[in-house]
Amino acid sequence: MYFYCMCLPNKIYFILLLSCLCFCLLYSSDNLQQAQEWIETERYKEALDAYATMSPSAGRDLGILICKFELKKYDNIESEIKTLIDNVNKSEPHLYVAAQMLYAKYLVNTSRYEDALKIINKIKTNDNYYLGEKYNLLALMEMNENKFELSNQYYAQALKYLSISKERKYVIKKGLVYNNKAASYFYQSDFDNAEQWYQKALHEYEKFPTACRAKIAKTNYNLAIILYEKNQNYESLKLLEKALAIYKSVYGEQHSTVAECYGMLGSVYLYFNQLDKAIDYFNKDRNICINIYGEQNLNVAFSYLDCGMVYNQLKDYQLAKQNLEKSLSIRRAFLDENHEDIVENYLELINAYIGLNDINQAKVLCNKVLSIEQKLQENVSIRKAEVYMYLGMISKNEKKYTEAINYIKKSDALFIQLLGKNHKYHNTLYLLLSEIEFEQENISQAINYAVASFPYDKK
Repeated sequence: MYFYCMCLPNKIYFILLLSCLCFCLLYSSDNLQQAQEWIETERYKEALDAYATMSPSAGRDLGILICKFELKKYDNIESEIKTLIDNVNKSEPHLYVAAQMLYAKYLVNTSRYEDALKIINKIKTNDNYYLGEKYNLLALMEMNENKFELSNQYYAQALKYLSISKERKYVIKKGLVYNNKAASYFYQSDFDNAEQWYQKALHEYEKFPTACRAKIAKTNYNLAIILYEKNQNYESLKLLEKALAIYKSVYGEQHSTVAECYGMLGSVYLYFNQLDKAIDYFNKDRNICINIYGEQNLNVAFSYLDCGMVYNQLKDYQLAKQNLEKSLSIRRAFLDENHEDIVENYLELINAYIGLNDINQAKVLCNKVLSIEQKLQENVSIRKAEVYMYLGMISKNEKKYTEAINYIKKSDALFIQLLGKNHKYHNTLYLLLSEIEFEQENISQAINYAVASFPYDKK
């Protein structure tokens, strides 16, 4: 081709060269625009592929780093962001601020708040969009440290700057701030306010429904969790199905957001006591997580735990044990022995071991949980109450009836102190007491406990 071109008259050769150059520039420009569109619509893998075809530039490098950040591909990302900041070095102010902002977001996501604050304080800009993003990051840091009043002040500042323009990127960022503010109320268990702010986020995203499909799905998912917490589970189910349909259309089946939806759907069906559906969704969640993250990942551990809980309720204790032991093995690789998730695993495993009549293992784990609670100086806790309930079951199986009654009554007293008289374990505990009295042929007392097993407000 080169030889052929060199043989052409100079004028024609120049025109051909210019045409090729224009084509390359247009192709590169189209690719850049497409990649930016994919970033805005959260299709980061496609954006990454598009950037890979472009010639090296600061804009391309920033786009690649944004995709890596959003996909949580953190290997070497910090040094790459620093290099980009040094290379741009204020020669391109817009890219320089964008790179600084990305670095600050990375530091916030990795809980390095002091370092993040230093970077945020270095960011000098009059751009309303970046000022909005800056205050949103400050609010996130305060929220993550439970400083909700201060975080609300920063969110108000962020919204002030982001409300100046009706441009798409401003509206989308405004929706994100509404989402974050809703999360702030969620963390405070103020579900009504959380629901209102998620609805506001949804209203913003629906102004650009095509670009915001994934964000609409995420907000529906968040609203579903709120409704689940408010025991409005039929409404929660509808929103989860809506979110799942959108996520599948955007990302396909093998995506973390699809797995999240399956996990939450499993929880809702567990609430409805539709255990076959619950275990089906939990298994789907687990299989996708394994495919995405590999076996050694905390998301996979949560999925195994969910499956184990349902198998316990189905009284398939062998499968429950297998799933729960896998969950525990993964969690131990990442978490401290005293971590609440480890304790949660122990409590579910105790249930499985009792079901399998492996009393020695159940006792070992009961003592471990009590030891952890003592180290944490938790004299009154749900975990302690659950252990006393399980010890009551164990003593009943061993026909140590006096000991069993004492444990069960200690468990009930703790549950009442923490959850009130109509706590969810009330029925289980009083039926256990009824069975103990029946086994001792104290029929009258057995009947009394059976009657008392009904909730107080239904007697």
